[in-house]
This record gives sequence, structure tokens and C-alpha cells, in this order.
Amino acid sequence: KSAMQVCEAEAGAELWSILKGCGVLGTIRVANVTWNPEGALSAVKQLSEFPVAELAREDAADLCSRVLPTDFPRGLARRIQKQLEKAVRSAWFNEAVREHKVVNLGLPLRALLIAKRDGKAKARALLESAGVTDASYIDRLLNIEQKKLST
Repeated sequence: KSAMQVCEAEAGAELWSILKGCGVLGTIRVANVTWNPEGALSAVKQLSEFPVAELAREDAADLCSRVLPTDFPRGLARRIQKQLEKAVRSAWFNEAVREHKVVNLGLPLRALLIAKRDGKAKARALLESAGVTDASYIDRLLNIEQKKLST
């Protein structure tokens, strides 16, 4: 097995999918070729050790400074930080769905669309009428910056 396959197995399917989907792994692969293979692999190893629940509570800038070597190329580090912001949001969303046993993923997404179109009060009413009772979950969901949402 290659070192990346070992990291993938250690990370698990969900975390690996988040890191890959947000582009972090692709950017680290670029660093592997253009910079330092050992440093790039070290970053992947550290990221693959995070449980999804822990990643969901991380600050992307802080995480970036902890997992990337100090001599990591600045441009790639900035790109990875932006990608880690997406990864943290994805992990948070997955954890919130699990924690609140939201089976219908369309519900939170619909609430976000309604919040954009008709306001947060109507979105909150939709969630509450569907049985979502945790006020902190509703607040955090409805306070996601619209410009940070992507399709």
C-alpha cells in the first residue's frame, strides 16, 4: 500500500471524502510534487487522524498552522486554509445531521433556501414544524453565511 492509501484507511471514508471533496488532498498532492513529499505526507497524516466530530469544531486557520510545516509554500497554505474552511463546515453539517437525527437532508437545505428567500423567521418555523427542537442547531444553521454556501 502507498502512504496515501494508508492515510485513507486510517481516516475512514467520511473524513477522506470531506478532505477530497473540498480540494485539500488535491492541493497537498501539488505540494508533494512541487515542494517536499515528506512535508506534504506529514500534513495528510495529521489531517487523517482527526475524527469528523473534532474537525467540525476546529478553526481552519489554527488547524492549518498546526498541520502544515512552517516552510510550506504560502500560496498553497492559503489555498489549503480556504479548503479546510469548507471541510470544517462539511464536517459540522454531517455531525449536526447525525446528532439531531435529521434523516431528510433536504430539510436543512430547504431551510437555508427559505432563509435566503423569505427570511430566517420562516425558515425557523419550517424547522420547528418538522420537529427540530434544538435552538442552537437552528441558530447555527441559519447563521451560515450565504456566500460560503456552494452547490
